[in-house]
Amino acid sequence: MRNSQLKILSILSPPFAMRAAEGSSSAYEGISVDLAREISRLLGFNYTFNPALDEYGEFNPTQQRWTGLIGEIVEKRADMIIADLPITSDRQRAVDFSSPWMSYGLSALYRPDAPASPYTLLLSPLSLELWLATAITYALLALIYAYINSLQRRGLRRLGAAGCGEHNSSAVSSRAVMIVMWLFTAVTMSCYIANLSAVFQYPQRGFVEGRDDRDVVVHCRDNVLLHR
Repeated sequence: MRNSQLKILSILSPPFAMRAAEGSSSAYEGISVDLAREISRLLGFNYTFNPALDEYGEFNPTQQRWTGLIGEIVEKRADMIIADLPITSDRQRAVDFSSPWMSYGLSALYRPDAPASPYTLLLSPLSLELWLATAITYALLALIYAYINSLQRRGLRRLGAAGCGEHNSSAVSSRAVMIVMWLFTAVTMSCYIANLSAVFQYPQRGFVEGRDDRDVVVHCRDNVLLHR
């Protein structure tokens, strides 16, 4: 490549490549122009910089050929492209890309909702449906436990055992209900505490409601050096 003459293509896209001001020593200026000059100095080749084309290039299935910058490389009418050219899987199959030399993206911004009250934050870790399911589960377990204890007391009365009016939870059925209740409580509390810590750590984060996913677009583009 040293001492060879290469044709470098680009596209007019400030601040990467743009026409230089009047009185400048070169016709173009920008990041791509500076990068081409530095690569030429390091590798020792001469070049012509031509940002005349106005499209990156897409594959035309009807004509079975590439257009734009990619087409110039595929047809071997140019040796190198230095531009803010997005990398796609189709383009990677047609040409060779270098490692990206610059990456950036656009973000979607929106106004957060008003801060929630402390009482709302305490209830927010679990949904309304889950709170209702938890309350119903505790109520059912309490009814089952009370029913089992009532059966035990009736049995003690029929046997004439002493102390039949005392609360007795020594039966296997009562212990099973208590174990289920404690396991359910442990699981519910662990989930609640984990979600509550996330709510207090990121109180203002959430999804954008009232918009379709297609209305909010986050676009990232890589600026690459492409060569034949």
